Amino acid sequence: MPSAVLSSVPHSNPNDLHVPVRRVFRSCLVSPRLRRPSPRLLMFVAAIVLALMAAWLVKVYLDRASARLAAEYANKGEMIEVVVPRVDVPLGAPFRSEDFAKRSVLADTAPPDALRVDEVEQAEGQAIKVALPRGRPLLWSYLSSGREPSFSETIDTQRRALTIAIDELNSISGMVRPSDRIDLFFIRTDSATDGALGGKVVVPLLQNVLVKATGNTTRREVPPGGGAPVDRSYSTLTLDLDPTNVGKVILAQEQGALKAVLKLPSESAAAPYVPTTMADLGGRKGAAGGQLDMIAVYIGGRQQGVLQPTYTEVGGAANAGRKPDEASEMEVMRSARPAPVAAPAAPATAARPNTVIVMPPPARNRF
Repeated sequence: MPSAVLSSVPHSNPNDLHVPVRRVFRSCLVSPRLRRPSPRLLMFVAAIVLALMAAWLVKVYLDRASARLAAEYANKGEMIEVVVPRVDVPLGAPFRSEDFAKRSVLADTAPPDALRVDEVEQAEGQAIKVALPRGRPLLWSYLSSGREPSFSETIDTQRRALTIAIDELNSISGMVRPSDRIDLFFIRTDSATDGALGGKVVVPLLQNVLVKATGNTTRREVPPGGGAPVDRSYSTLTLDLDPTNVGKVILAQEQGALKAVLKLPSESAAAPYVPTTMADLGGRKGAAGGQLDMIAVYIGGRQQGVLQPTYTEVGGAANAGRKPDEASEMEVMRSARPAPVAAPAAPATAARPNTVIVMPPPARNRF
């Protein structure tokens, strides 16, 4: 190329070449469109952020609700662990512990024959007779061999079951069913001594007793008037009792007869029962035509153990021949009678020999 041509090309400053290069490089990295994001892009990003926040809030709410429900269930009663399937179990499948999990449930809401965690070894390998969906508790009745739960497993904690015999002829034969409620009475015989009236006394023993089971039995007994032994039918009632009342029922059954009175299950209030004697049945009158009163007399030195009272007439002919002071004394004792209340058990009085303890008369039932 001719030198003239070369000399005509202007020679610029090398630093001036950096300016256009910078502009080109910047235009390649940051496009004009990216400098101003589109509204659609902003809405998309905002939707993602809001969705994440909503998911986090839902998780926090569910965690708190689960903790609250767990605390409520823990405070409601005893919890037990039952076995539930992890997946749907088909009909006829063998029981394998790896296919099942444990779940804590309230003891009051669990089925009585639910398979518990400590009973898994007994059920291992048995065929399941029903199609079992995921999460439903496994029952012993669903297994091929099954296992009938024992009666003792139906007794609540701190309760006891006691079976008593009730005379079918004089009681509520055939009308009592499990879960019914009854009032229990004790009948004993008092001897007549020192002018006191003897005979049978009916004493209220327990009220609002739950019947857990019923049955029938037959005993061969000699009739009260004597003669050849005869078969006598009894109804057996298995009662749900507090441990403190078990001894009372056993002793009452040994010392006398027990009678059951059926009541409305929803009636929880105690009835104002009082002891009933022969005088209450006969309606005996005194000399002045008034109803005779009775006082309980406990006399020491005549029997061992707990003293049993005898009932003596007060008023009318019973006061005939007494001195005025003695008669007024009886009137004072008669006026001291308590108001009708549920009858307490006979006092365990340990009197010295030849000691006479006079108690105010018990209030009568007014029918």
